Amino acid sequence: MEGRACVDHMYCSKPEADIVPDFDNLSTIMFLDQEVAAVGLNEQQCQKRCIAYKMARYGYEFVSRAVAMNNTRGFVKLIVTNDRKMQVLGVRAIGPHASSIVELASLAIHNKESAYKLEELLTAYPAVTQGFLECLRMLLGSSVLKPNVFPELVVSEWHPPEFNRGRAYQVKKTRK
Repeated sequence: MEGRACVDHMYCSKPEADIVPDFDNLSTIMFLDQEVAAVGLNEQQCQKRCIAYKMARYGYEFVSRAVAMNNTRGFVKLIVTNDRKMQVLGVRAIGPHASSIVELASLAIHNKESAYKLEELLTAYPAVTQGFLECLRMLLGSSVLKPNVFPELVVSEWHPPEFNRGRAYQVKKTRK
């Protein structure tokens, strides 16, 4: 990625400008016994940056393609902002074809897509990307499977104590 940025910089119309590569949507993929893939922010990074978020975790036990492959070990975790836009912040996936899910999410993070816009995606069926789409639907309340009924289907949210749904608010001081 850095090499590509360097070559692009050498042949751009204004090579005097600084090179500022964007690593926000750079994915990490490890091809282990169970594929491990990640892109964007995780929960700890959001908390450290005081970004209010919602998180959905969807177990591979409910992904039709994983069931058909007889390999249901794994999950998809999606993190979005806890505001009206619900912009995708990060995705973690462990299991078969986790890299496919993360590459889909990488584009969403790069384009600053909202969960509402991504819900319009039409994924192949059966495919592991169904897990990503179902995470979105759980966050939006439109999933057939209800979150927090099964331990593999989880939705939670976090916000800093001094924030309200991702927006800063100021406590008015009363004069004495």
